[in-house]
Parts: sequence; C-alpha cells; structure tokens
Amino acid sequence: MRAIKFRAWVKPTKVMEQVVCLNMGTWRDVVVANSESEKLGITATYNVATSNVELMQFTGLCDKNDIGCTIL
Repeated sequence: MRAIKFRAWVKPTKVMEQVVCLNMGTWRDVVVANSESEKLGITATYNVATSNVELMQFTGLCDKNDIGCTIL
C-alpha cells in the first residue's frame, strides 16, 4: 500500500509547503515543513489553521514527458 502524501498552499504567506501532519481534532490545523529552512539543511515545521491552507493530494500520475510524478 502506498503512503498518502499531501502538500499545502499556505494562503497568508503564498508559499507551497510539504505537509508533515494533519490534525483534524479540536485544533484543526496542518503541520507543514518550512521549505526555506530545508534549503539550509534544517528541518523546521510550523502549524497553520486549516482555513488558511489549500490541501492537495498526491495522485501518483506522471506527466506525458515522464519527467516524474507530481502532486496534483
């Protein structure tokens, strides 16, 4: 079975981030990895309210030029 993967468009900062954890309990927030810190080799995460993100799920589909599979 394949893992379910997501990425999130964070509306306030207008940045696409990798989703680390979805919390659909009382707090209803999304934990995302900071892409700027990953470029420096540091793993930093932050919480974003679900109302401030657009979630996108990995589909497993590849593009026609076979460059690689993307999240759609």
